Parts: sequence; structure tokens; C-alpha cells
Amino acid sequence: MPALLEGTLWKWGTIRYNRRHVELSAQALSYWHDSAKRGKPKTTSLAAINSIRLNEETQKGPQGLKLFALSIRAREGLTNVELLFASEDCALLRRWQAALDAAMAQAVLPISYSELEKASALRLAVQAHVRHGWLWKKRDHLSGWNRRWFVLVRPSADAPGDGGAFLLYFSSWAQRAPSRVLATSRLSVPSHSLAQ
Repeated sequence: MPALLEGTLWKWGTIRYNRRHVELSAQALSYWHDSAKRGKPKTTSLAAINSIRLNEETQKGPQGLKLFALSIRAREGLTNVELLFASEDCALLRRWQAALDAAMAQAVLPISYSELEKASALRLAVQAHVRHGWLWKKRDHLSGWNRRWFVLVRPSADAPGDGGAFLLYFSSWAQRAPSRVLATSRLSVPSHSLAQ
């Protein structure tokens, strides 16, 4: 798969920054110890990334360099990890941030549409999502609102329709399957105020 963006950045290890060759593809962010890409890369799926934040305040790097940092928070199984990449050029890190945001919005996740209808909230949180979080949903039959866990996903292959994203919601984390699976291509946002 061709690289969307690649280059050499500083990466924070356990005790110091090291130079790494970093590559962004349509599905993952990978890095190697050198630009020759020898050995097996360390790879993070775009589906596992929770947040990307650029710190525009400089910090001290190797040989007294002033570095800007790009923090990428991701899941590895049930554990959250932070990848910290840095550069002397803040504009370069802004390009990486924009490319990551764009790639994440288009990423095809490792889950098919047929699996969505049976997926638990916990599985989607760990394995595959574009965005997730608690939202208030208007009740279907009675007046009032309920808090629901929503997950936005873009399934891999067998999705009906245009193959776009789907919005799922769950009443709780313990729910074994979504209450509903909604194709975002069929959703609309009314222009009137929701505060009525």
C-alpha cells in the first residue's frame, strides 16, 4: 500500500528521543529504526488512534535542539498508549497532523457490516471505530431524553448502499449488540433548534 506521507522524525523512547523513519498509509502509522526500513516496523492501526494533539511549545531535545511535539494517543488491546513524535519544524508536524486526521476519516476498519449488527460496545471500543462517546438521544415513544453510547464506524467490505459510515448506539457498555445501526448517508440534521 503506498505511503500517504513519510519522513524522518524524532520519536520519544523510554528515556530519550531517537530518529525514526515514519510512514503513514491508509490503514496504519508505522515507524522503523532507519530510513532503509530494515526489520519489522512498529505499527499502530488508524482505527486504534483516539486523539492527535500538536504541542506548539518547544521542549529540549537531543544536542540542545528545540523540538515541537505531536502526541498520538492510541489503544493497544485494553491499554492506552502515547506515541510522541517531534521535529524542529512545527509546520512539518502540522502536515503530519492534517494527514493523520484525513487518513483516519477515510480509514476502512477491520470489521464488516454483518459483524456490526452483532458487535458489542466493548468490542467496537477496543477494535474498530472512527469516533465514539456519550450523547443524549430523544426517546422513540415517550417524551424525554436518554444517555446512549454512540459509535461511528466505517466497515470494511460488505456494507449495503454507498459503503459509507454507520452510526450505532448502545444503552450501556454491557449491551451485547447495538440497539440500532444507522447508515449516515440516510441521516439528516434538522435546522430547527433541539432545545424545544
